[in-house]
Amino acid sequence: MAWLIQRQFGIEYDPAHVSRVLHGLGFSPQKPTRRALERDEERIRAWIAQDWPRVKKNAARLSATIVFIDEFGMLMAPLVRRSWSLRGHTSVLLSAAI
Repeated sequence: MAWLIQRQFGIEYDPAHVSRVLHGLGFSPQKPTRRALERDEERIRAWIAQDWPRVKKNAARLSATIVFIDEFGMLMAPLVRRSWSLRGHTSVLLSAAI
């Protein structure tokens, strides 16, 4: 970050002090939320509004437990490191390999 600040703004900071500057500006280190590139927000909202109530109702009627699993069983998502984001505004990492 110190290198980027110097490159963009011509201001030189010691790398050990950059976190103080970022905290002072309202930033905090956060792990980004993962989101698939293929994610269709409109279809998700429609499913939650239309299908999910029916699924929950049937599960309750049958005294069943609902479990969400995937068929692959291995994590193919890229390694996610902490980055700086404004407090309360977690960044989103878009990835095709979630």
